[in-house]
Amino acid sequence: MNGFAALDIHPHRRYVVDIGGRRSSRCRLHTNLPYSCTHWTLHKIWECPGFDAAIHAVFPKTEIQNCIIHQLRNSSKYVSYKDLKALMADLKAVYAAVDEQAALDALDVFGEHWDKKYPKISQSWRDNWANLSTYFKYPQEVRRLIYTTNTIEGFNRQLRKVTKSKSVFPTDDSLLKMLYLAMMDITKKWTGRRQDWSMIHAQMAIYFAERMPE
Repeated sequence: MNGFAALDIHPHRRYVVDIGGRRSSRCRLHTNLPYSCTHWTLHKIWECPGFDAAIHAVFPKTEIQNCIIHQLRNSSKYVSYKDLKALMADLKAVYAAVDEQAALDALDVFGEHWDKKYPKISQSWRDNWANLSTYFKYPQEVRRLIYTTNTIEGFNRQLRKVTKSKSVFPTDDSLLKMLYLAMMDITKKWTGRRQDWSMIHAQMAIYFAERMPE
């Protein structure tokens, strides 16, 4: 799996670590794995050709939504400053569309306007559309919750602060205990409540009735 490696810290198990970017020399423990991962699960992840396939190998009903904010940053990275405002306005018509068909229509219009000058932008959106368009099936309240990964990235960043100071763990339990205690400490600060959470919960209960707790 690109960008990942196996770290042997137990004679019978492996953990997946995120190698990071080309400039990063430190291997980071990948903390997105479920708490109860087994040797079979991790090897199943390791054998998958990509991150999406790895997720579906363990959680086959998962719906994947790529971060729109990251996609926008990648899209605007090499755009001339004088074109940036108009180009981003045309892109907003794509990601803020009322539904997926309207978004595809807006992407066609974007391509007509900008493909001659910046052909890779619309191509990137089309190549990743399956994972960029998932949120269109949900109401606006849920869309605002899932269109960016900033929240979970912040959570993982706090976990990495704990794990990066120790690259080797003597046992599985020592690692899991450290992550558990770190998560307990982090969640103590989660005292706020979204004003629209009741509406979001009701919508999710409709879409995932068989998986939502009573």
